[in-house]
Amino acid sequence: MSAVKIRTATEQDLDALDRLYYEFHQYHAREIPDRLRDLGQIEDQDWSRLHQALQDIFASQDAVIFLAEDSGQVIGLVEVYIRQDDEANTLVVPHKYAYLQSLMVSEAYRRSGIGKKLMDTARQWAREKGAAEMRLDVWEFNQETIRFYVNMGFKTLKRSLVSDL
Repeated sequence: MSAVKIRTATEQDLDALDRLYYEFHQYHAREIPDRLRDLGQIEDQDWSRLHQALQDIFASQDAVIFLAEDSGQVIGLVEVYIRQDDEANTLVVPHKYAYLQSLMVSEAYRRSGIGKKLMDTARQWAREKGAAEMRLDVWEFNQETIRFYVNMGFKTLKRSLVSDL
């Protein structure tokens, strides 16, 4: 692996983003099939909804996707949004924060520091946007990812619990 480059995603990256988001979704769908549907074969996908969502991100000042690239191949991404707590709610201390929607590194490149590089880039962008903190959600089954986030300085703020009826 040569030096991994982190850069902002553009419209020219749509095909590479399709592959990464497909891999990301399929990983989660295998682990929680009662919550996420298997997408089937990648070549059978209609990417129009994803492409519209990505176009919206590319056009936004408060959202970004950074890519990790190795020798011209896109191997990871981080998707981040700037958000604000409801300031009209007088019971809540408002925070401007970054919301980490997705962090993904292709399986062959995991545990090589790329996730940390993507996270560092996302954190720097969020600081420049005036965010006071970064938040994220993670599936409970994914203990390896939870350990990664804890090692990156994240802590549990609240939990979402479910009970079958």
